Amino acid sequence: MTLGQSPDAAPMIEGESWEYFGLSYASWLVLPRIALQSMPAPWQAQFFALVREMEDTLAYPPGYTGEFTVSMRDGKKFVKNVFPHYRHHVLPKKEPGSCHFL
Repeated sequence: MTLGQSPDAAPMIEGESWEYFGLSYASWLVLPRIALQSMPAPWQAQFFALVREMEDTLAYPPGYTGEFTVSMRDGKKFVKNVFPHYRHHVLPKKEPGSCHFL
């Protein structure tokens, strides 16, 4: 068991989180607000209930505020936000068989 890991938590080298991140070195999952807002209301309620459950369950280290700034990049170059109007738009549904961005 690793530092701060609950005995019933999935091992850090397998499970859904491990599969989702794959072989990347990513430490964070960043989702566009517009993508979350584009999902049906029941889906959003379930998602944020799980986020709140995680926040209520885990003991974050002192000084953790949960506030971050995210900048989009294309390779090593910072690029303009492609979702500047998140309050007034929704994303269309993908076509069956299309590739996702991750």
